[in-house]
Amino acid sequence: MAKTVLLHCEIGNHNWRRKAQRGKRPKNCPKHAPVKVKPPEGPETLRCEYGDGHDWERPRTKGKRPKMCPEHRELVKQQTNGKPRNSGRRESTAAEVWAKVTAGAGFNQCHCGLTEDMSRDELRHTESCKKNYICSTLDHYRRLVGI
Repeated sequence: MAKTVLLHCEIGNHNWRRKAQRGKRPKNCPKHAPVKVKPPEGPETLRCEYGDGHDWERPRTKGKRPKMCPEHRELVKQQTNGKPRNSGRRESTAAEVWAKVTAGAGFNQCHCGLTEDMSRDELRHTESCKKNYICSTLDHYRRLVGI
């Protein structure tokens, strides 16, 4: 005769018997076992965010859903020459960057020798006027320029 094991069903809150087996013991009896839900099959309908938007379909896949249909994705890629689109920000001119640097609180105390016509390479290799830490004005200028 096969050995049986007395188990407890958590969902039904009752005891039940099962033939002894190796491995992890189930928390619930077969009657109360949770049902695994399968995802729906077939294509999924997505909304294209380009222009006024339209619905389009693609086969179901795992991962992040695209925001645009393949046709509009190619169109946007051609318009931006493969580069990421600027998110509404315009680039600051050198004069605007210099105005922000000179408006900073510590600019009058800075002795780094910063000038408006410094190249990115010169700015990168400029020594800080502070001995043990970087000058806040120099750091601010480098961040604005993108170094």
